Amino acid sequence: TVAGIGSKSLYGIIHRWLLQLLRNPCASCVQLLIVVLIFSPLGYAQKGYAQSSQQCPSEQILIQAAQQTDITPICAAGTASIRYLRQLGLAPQRLIRIQLSDAPLNGWGETSFGIYDKRADLIRLRSLDSILAANPDATLYGQPMDAEHFAGLIAHEIAHAVVQHNAASDRVSNAAQEYLAHATQMAVLPAPRRAQIIAATGVGPWQKGDVISDVYMGFSPTKFAVKCYLHLNAQQAPVAFVRSLIDYKWRHITLDS
Repeated sequence: TVAGIGSKSLYGIIHRWLLQLLRNPCASCVQLLIVVLIFSPLGYAQKGYAQSSQQCPSEQILIQAAQQTDITPICAAGTASIRYLRQLGLAPQRLIRIQLSDAPLNGWGETSFGIYDKRADLIRLRSLDSILAANPDATLYGQPMDAEHFAGLIAHEIAHAVVQHNAASDRVSNAAQEYLAHATQMAVLPAPRRAQIIAATGVGPWQKGDVISDVYMGFSPTKFAVKCYLHLNAQQAPVAFVRSLIDYKWRHITLDS
């Protein structure tokens, strides 16, 4: 089968093509095109890249996966996160695309579970099975990685996408992006799990005069998430606050209220 072709066979094809190129350049161009068309999809499939697409019934979310997969839990997490974001005055402005992979995300290492690529407007996400196969002891917010936390991970990346959809400019500060992404991630967790995380950190919401920064997040992502969630839930005018957060021009956010 095609999947069984090894590197030596491929090198042989390339070698023969180079010899043919010297004899008949035009014919060789056609042969090269055929080789590219055959082997490019194969390479993507072997690395776990998306091959099929399914759309969620309740939201404009398109899920691309290497094979047919049960999209129900992904759609449920997406719907919950978008419902929460709409309460904050944020709604998707176009189709949200999620690329589900069974392989490590290129350039981000084994420890990265998901990223939002704003240039491609694409969420790249490792499947839960892939995450646990690579590391059975994987955790999020100090708790074992499971289906509930995977839903939170989906919500986190969808929040990044929706924030970017609603930004006045292409540049949104990392602090604002992570504030809203972590608050959304916490919000979609079941209440008992969320309460456990909040109790374990021993921190309260951000206070007036505090500086919200991605530096703090880097040192303690769980405490950062708890402080953001509690602070946002305490806002009397959350829609106005979120709008000011997205429009904030500086890297770090200093709270004046």
